[in-house]
Amino acid sequence: MSIALVTGGNAGIGEAVVRLLSKTPNFHVIIGSRNPDSGIELANSLKKQGHSVSSVQLDITSDDSINNAIDHITNVHGKLDVLVNNAGVALDTKPDAFVSTRDLFSKTFNTNVFGTAALTEAALPLLQKGDHPRVIFLSSTMGSLEVSGNPDTFFYNNDYKAYDASKAAVNMLAVNYARILKPFGGVSNAVCPGLVKTKMNGFMEAGEPVEVGAERVIQLATAAPGGPSGTFSNREGAIPCLNGSGVRSDAAEGKRYSRNGRNGAVVDHAGYGDLVQSTRKNHIRVAIDFVGEADRKIFGREAVEINYTKVV
Repeated sequence: MSIALVTGGNAGIGEAVVRLLSKTPNFHVIIGSRNPDSGIELANSLKKQGHSVSSVQLDITSDDSINNAIDHITNVHGKLDVLVNNAGVALDTKPDAFVSTRDLFSKTFNTNVFGTAALTEAALPLLQKGDHPRVIFLSSTMGSLEVSGNPDTFFYNNDYKAYDASKAAVNMLAVNYARILKPFGGVSNAVCPGLVKTKMNGFMEAGEPVEVGAERVIQLATAAPGGPSGTFSNREGAIPCLNGSGVRSDAAEGKRYSRNGRNGAVVDHAGYGDLVQSTRKNHIRVAIDFVGEADRKIFGREAVEINYTKVV
């Protein structure tokens, strides 16, 4: 039986992850909920449907709450196979509620970064006992320096400084825990759920159902051993090398890299020209083909696939 903990699992995308994951055979899902009554109510509802679900009070901004939750999981289950770091806040939409910019950033980072990091670190001993442990960080394309800085994208004129910065930091957490979990056969990835209707964004009309946003999380949570690690992805899969996002897509998948020619050029078959790496400068000739419409939408510009044809 795989044991999964979903933070903020009582509402929004977290609830969708809990509902979908609880339908997966051989999974027990623990709902991490700041409001214990809400978590218990959802757990009882799903148990009546025949699913293996429980709940634990968990406020990731409180070290005491984190320690109590980890102690509970240790005593009851003795391991953790999947950690979904879903709990988060977006406070930039109500700046008048904060005394200062420092207050806004402090409260945003306290949940999205400090709390997420504290829980993940506290869960490491349990994850190390798990079966090919998987950690999934809910992030956002808004955490990408390239996308947020591109005037042709939807995100450019949105003033979400604190939220954007916090998600850039979350991306770096995903990379670090990919390295930390590797010796234990584990993986760590960042996921952008896309624009979905949640309380956090006022159930934005343009948003899609939360179940759609949960799709990629479920894919990674149920992945077989040896899956991707250190990647940033959405429901269409890993996004090629978001420049400055803190996550180099598919860096852990050897099948996407090869060594060509007498000069030993290391080539990335899903990257961009400005990210080419070579053991000798100017030793790669490239042929460029345009990729799908999905990539163009993601980047707000013509995304390209690099086809390395010759080392000269």
